[in-house]
Amino acid sequence: MQLKKILALLVSIIMIAICGSGLAQENSTWVCPNCSNVNNTTFCIKCGLKKPEMNTEIVCPGCGEIYPSDTDVIFCGICGTKLSDEVEFVEKKDNSLSSASASFGNWVLRNYIDEFNLPTDNQYITYNTDFIGTFNNILFTGKKLTARILVDASDCSFMLFEYGNYVVKGSFGSDYTIKVLDSLGEQYAFRGTMNSDRIVISHSDIDEFYALLDSNEELHISITDDKYRSKYNFVIDDSSHFGAMYKAFTGKSLIFSKDDVGGESAYSNLVGKTIKFGSYKLRAVVPDVFEPVEWIVLEASDESAILISKYVLDIMRFAKSSYSSPDWVTSDFKYWLNSDFYETAFSAKEKEYIQETVIEANRKVKVYILHSLELKKFEKILGDYTCSPTNFATSYSVFSDVDGKCDWWLRDTDNGKRRTYHYVDYMGNIKKSSSSKDWKGVRPVIKVDISLLVDLKN
Repeated sequence: MQLKKILALLVSIIMIAICGSGLAQENSTWVCPNCSNVNNTTFCIKCGLKKPEMNTEIVCPGCGEIYPSDTDVIFCGICGTKLSDEVEFVEKKDNSLSSASASFGNWVLRNYIDEFNLPTDNQYITYNTDFIGTFNNILFTGKKLTARILVDASDCSFMLFEYGNYVVKGSFGSDYTIKVLDSLGEQYAFRGTMNSDRIVISHSDIDEFYALLDSNEELHISITDDKYRSKYNFVIDDSSHFGAMYKAFTGKSLIFSKDDVGGESAYSNLVGKTIKFGSYKLRAVVPDVFEPVEWIVLEASDESAILISKYVLDIMRFAKSSYSSPDWVTSDFKYWLNSDFYETAFSAKEKEYIQETVIEANRKVKVYILHSLELKKFEKILGDYTCSPTNFATSYSVFSDVDGKCDWWLRDTDNGKRRTYHYVDYMGNIKKSSSSKDWKGVRPVIKVDISLLVDLKN
């Protein structure tokens, strides 16, 4: 009997030890990789994510050096920073992200949330902390702003939170100007559009923006609402290692380095020159005769070139209906350029050179017209912005002054109580029209494969 009591006591002690060990393990602190909440439970109490089944490591907040979770080290042996008491999970994905904090600086992976506030399988790259800044509008100045960057396989966007909590939303497709100031005082401008609760950088600008993120610098960001003029300012303290994270996440290297942003390519000497490509009706007296169209090279990289017609080729209005007030991407104007004009001006062989361009609202087009921001970007090439119409365009009564200059459309609009449409007048000024049915000049823009210009270069 005494022996049975002793055995029972030993079994109880062992069970308590085992349960206690399991309880301690269950209640160990972990940082949710999805929402960054610190937990000591099996599921994240903030977003519901289950505790990942992976090795835990302690990451030095100073230099990113990684230590085992059971280390006795208090201060980092590399930089001397005191190690955090909180354990960070480092995801291992084909070993490419096995040293995330050490290899990728402040860039981390997180999961998008579904309508039930649960994590999905879709991930994105973001900074390990939100950016803190200020915002100004017509009523307030210098109020608290929190900003967040999200980079996934197809898009780069910013979420903005006024007063740190209230997400900035707007009409789908509303335009924003995104400016970046680097540590050398150089400024860069990009276009963005509102998509529900985030501002998406234009796909035509995204590769150059990524190059700046990978520049290992402090970057000052200024985002302005083109309609209401609200301005949001914040700083990315250290953008280093973005390219490494992007490659590990997408399997692709960045297309540009910072030196390429606004820099020269092997074909930069062609910028500003004129080439002939395609054909169109240029003279009213012989309307059925098509003649070569002259194009000005606005930009040339090692892959492609952007061309704008040297002259106003035709006249067009944004909308045919008196009841319609579209923006450009939904206009009759855009449809005409990418159907009637495109089919008329270019042969099947010539169409092979023309590449798609992504503009506002992520719309892909073959032919488009300039945005006012692009106009300013190419100011050195276009000069005073004035342009003359062809004889054919003049025959349709497009207005021109005594010097033969005429008005021509831009594609940006203002979405107030009554939509207004931007254009360049015959004196070279950017102006606005309140009517979508005004007839003004058309200067088509296309992006072509650089091989089209090889013969010109040689």
